[in-house]
Amino acid sequence: ISNEGCGKVSASKLRIVGGKPTTKGSHPWFAGLLKISEDQRIPFCGGALINDRYVLTAAHCIYNKNVENIAVTLNYYDFLDFDEKEMVHPVDKIIVHKDYDNHPKQPNADIGLLRLKTPVRISNSKLPICLPDASETKFDSDLTVVGWGRLSRFGDHPDELHEITIQQDDDNCILVHGEDFVKDHICARDKNAHSSQRQTNSCVCGKLFESRARIVGGEATANGSHPWFAALLKVLDDDYSEAFCGGALINDRYVLTAGHCIYNKSLNNITVALNFYNTLDFDAKEMVHPIDKIIVHNDYDDHPKQPKADIGLLRLKTPVEISNAKLPICLPKVNQTKFSRFTAVGWGRLSRLGDKPERLQQVTLYQDDANCDLLYGQ
Repeated sequence: ISNEGCGKVSASKLRIVGGKPTTKGSHPWFAGLLKISEDQRIPFCGGALINDRYVLTAAHCIYNKNVENIAVTLNYYDFLDFDEKEMVHPVDKIIVHKDYDNHPKQPNADIGLLRLKTPVRISNSKLPICLPDASETKFDSDLTVVGWGRLSRFGDHPDELHEITIQQDDDNCILVHGEDFVKDHICARDKNAHSSQRQTNSCVCGKLFESRARIVGGEATANGSHPWFAALLKVLDDDYSEAFCGGALINDRYVLTAGHCIYNKSLNNITVALNFYNTLDFDAKEMVHPIDKIIVHNDYDDHPKQPKADIGLLRLKTPVEISNAKLPICLPKVNQTKFSRFTAVGWGRLSRLGDKPERLQQVTLYQDDANCDLLYGQ
């Protein structure tokens, strides 16, 4: 694949504006993937023309598709300005990466190719994108995402093709997924995102010996490092199984947790464990605290992907004896919504398909509202 002559457009046509409509001719390499039926042509994914015959796209877009019900559009910027004869290019071969695994959340090798039935006539309106060198994985210049994605959380798809400018940011991916993740992923963020460095006031809750509080990305916790962490345990036949969710002790009687963790649960099949850091060191008498009330937020809707008001409380049957080992977390003020960093704690898997760890884990996260605003709206 040659980069000669690729990616050249008139400067007056190329507008890089976050979350705004594109202009006609601004992305001549953008390929819209269409679902083909007897009477409909529906865009469902995007890709990039890389030469006169091939389109690069995501494997999940073309996995289990056939050439009869998929086609490519070029020079297509507005749903209301569609010329099938000029824009649509039939496909004669679908190529999914051999290592693609169709994982629902973090697919491996999520890349593929579509071969067009006939070569594209290269012009200013249909032009291959410039590809990076094989060794090029770091980009100092801005990146541009183009597509017909929703402009707000539950909003409609726009009629016009949209674009947004982003910047490469591998650091947060490394924190969450580890160094190996960025070897075959490019992580990015909204270029207008700003980190908050606001300091918070100290309070009498949540005091620790400094040597115990270790904030390390993706590593095991130390005993006593998170005395407010509450593990939610399933109770089966008067026995305790693995922790299935987490929460935080907020006073001597209540645990704050997610609504989806306790929705449709009963008092007989759920309990709370405090001062529990290792599954091989479990003392039910000392750690387990039965509950006598489950409170799910009134507005919780049990949506499978984006539940509303996903918050709830568990009331303990008897008050906790507050100590250095069992201590309420400090809650923010009602109007406090900006924070410099957070710590996530739990027994989540350490790798994509790996086992859950025996020891409670912790990872440091940073607030990033800008990307949420882009995906779901203010």
